[in-house]
Amino acid sequence: TAFAIADKELKAVYSRLTASLKKSSTNNNEDAQSRQDASEIDRRLVASEGAWIAFRDADCDLQATEMLGRNSEGPIAQSCRLEKTKERLKALRCRE
Repeated sequence: TAFAIADKELKAVYSRLTASLKKSSTNNNEDAQSRQDASEIDRRLVASEGAWIAFRDADCDLQATEMLGRNSEGPIAQSCRLEKTKERLKALRCRE
């Protein structure tokens, strides 16, 4: 599905970002402040991503209640998740 593809790409971008930050936080060629900054950015990114996923899912479930109990409830939630995931991808790609 389109959502599965977008979600896979989101996970790939997120993984690249966290790997890059972890590398910077342990790189002895960086000064102590740069290593500390990279570690803090990584910590905040991980917290942000977890909170964002929970928000995306809850918000899309709420939006789908316009069709509560009908056959289209699931597709509305899935479409919402796809759109929000595409937006998140765009935002994270700017950090790469």
